[in-house]
Amino acid sequence: MNIDYLLKKEKITNIKELNAGQIKIISKDLSIKLCLAFPEHDLDRQALYNSFCALDMYTATMPKDSSGAKYISGYNAIYFNEDLNFSSIPDVAMHECIHFIQEGRLIGKRKLVRINFRFFWTCS
Repeated sequence: MNIDYLLKKEKITNIKELNAGQIKIISKDLSIKLCLAFPEHDLDRQALYNSFCALDMYTATMPKDSSGAKYISGYNAIYFNEDLNFSSIPDVAMHECIHFIQEGRLIGKRKLVRINFRFFWTCS
């Protein structure tokens, strides 16, 4: 399915790309939080960081009833509501990055681990 069609269907408009510095800040925060949240899985923080940095991230106008972020599977892209304060984006991004991990898109050697009854890929 075409990305433009998916964005239109989700009512995501007025898209602006985050810069590399912003993506690095979000990626660092996310990789640290995931490693701290799941120490029993010995997650590779650097692999998480590298994988999240490879995502395309955007701010956009989104429907008021949205969660504040949307991961578009197959396009490695996360869209954040433009009304979010930048400092709150990593918290909203956590849920969307879990979708990304569930798809097994992490960079590096992968092994399957189970967290909270859901399957995640991690690098070892």
